[in-house]
Amino acid sequence: MNIADITLFLGQLTAPRADLDMEAFLSSKIAEVSLKIAASQRFLNMLKATKSALEKAPHGGLEEKGHGAGNENRTRN
Repeated sequence: MNIADITLFLGQLTAPRADLDMEAFLSSKIAEVSLKIAASQRFLNMLKATKSALEKAPHGGLEEKGHGAGNENRTRN
């Protein structure tokens, strides 16, 4: 929620407006936050999987293949 949403929400609590459907407003915000949480969870899972894969990989990465990183067979002009 941003400042405008919080202001609207607090204003509705202190002086309810008949033209504002608070239930719809809250349902919309709950859906919005739920989507952000789900996206954050997917990102967290990706980070954990990446960390796990890096822990299992040989140390040194591309350096183990030499400084050319497999490019030694390319023709240079």
